[in-house]
Amino acid sequence: MVVLLALAGASYQAIESRLDARRFPETGRLVDVGGYRLMLNCIGDGSPTVVLEAGFGDLSVEWKSVQQQIAKFSRVCSYDRAGYGGSDAGPLPRTSLQIARELHTLLKNAGEKTPYILVGASFGGYNVRVFNGLYRDEVTGIVLADATQEDQYDTLPQCGATETLPAPGEVCFFRCRSWPWPPHASSPGGGQRSVFDSPKKVFES
Repeated sequence: MVVLLALAGASYQAIESRLDARRFPETGRLVDVGGYRLMLNCIGDGSPTVVLEAGFGDLSVEWKSVQQQIAKFSRVCSYDRAGYGGSDAGPLPRTSLQIARELHTLLKNAGEKTPYILVGASFGGYNVRVFNGLYRDEVTGIVLADATQEDQYDTLPQCGATETLPAPGEVCFFRCRSWPWPPHASSPGGGQRSVFDSPKKVFES
């Protein structure tokens, strides 16, 4: 029964993702990163280039309004990680090390210029920190937007059982999320106001 439910959920997710891609086509271009392609969307002019790394389960479109504001004063890129949105599936395992290497290859093959300011939201915080460790000479700054870090669950206060249950979207059934599709993209969190409502101030700081 568990296997059947998992297969049903995975099938439903795949079908709905394809339908979403048709209903809400993404802006950008596919760039080969070594036998598979990632969707990259870069706009604006200037330096350094701001690279937006989305949170877990999120697509590049969720950066739309942030990206448009940053593009007024610098070059800015968003992308879909392998297996997300308009990007092809990538090799396993899907670790932050693999993701950081793919992002580096993506930017290089697309001809995007260094240095980079890396912006990581939630899970994306892992990836930009690994990227910085691998390619430190190409990074001039990092912005962590409510980013996850590896020991946060060990340092959080102990909660009751009802407070530690995962949300539906955290147990593989992302379509059970309570927010509408497409998400409102005024912030990386899908609607809540954040420091990115004034991205130029963050950029200049």
